[in-house]
Amino acid sequence: MIDVRLQNDLSSLEREAFVNGARAANGDITLPAADAACVDWLAQSGQSASPSCIYLVRAESRWGDGDRIFSVEEQTTASLESSAVAYQQEAAHT
Repeated sequence: MIDVRLQNDLSSLEREAFVNGARAANGDITLPAADAACVDWLAQSGQSASPSCIYLVRAESRWGDGDRIFSVEEQTTASLESSAVAYQQEAAHT
């Protein structure tokens, strides 16, 4: 189940980064240099998605090195950590 969630997360991040011209050839995502620039961030649908950009910046800072390059390794760590929390919450309610 984690592998499916991980693949879904990475695919979703890849598509969103592509829409924003922020995806590097190696899969890394180059995030805006300043939070204010997130105002131009778009969702996969092309609609404004500033909160998503801020979320990615915060995730990169938490699970990465804060350089605003959300590497595939950092994306994977963030996804796996989020999945672990989701599993714990699901287990607590069953």
